[in-house]
Amino acid sequence: MSASKEWTDYHLTRSGWVVGSQRIDFAGIHELPTPPDRVLTCRFHEEMSSPFSPCHSWTVETWRSKDEAKMEALLKKYGDCPGGIAGLRT
Repeated sequence: MSASKEWTDYHLTRSGWVVGSQRIDFAGIHELPTPPDRVLTCRFHEEMSSPFSPCHSWTVETWRSKDEAKMEALLKKYGDCPGGIAGLRT
């Protein structure tokens, strides 16, 4: 069992990257609605196999629009998928 296994969904929309649903250790999954104007969704993962191991992170694309031109324009404007758990921690 992992010491920590968290993820955050990010949606690329016409107004930029929007934080979506998240899984945070000891807080569970916080579901948020998917923006209707998204063109790309990716999931940023962070995992530690033990309290003494380094944190490993990676991003996986989970959904892609068929409108490649629009998606490429928005990626050029806003950049690649952000990383890191965002929004719920205070």
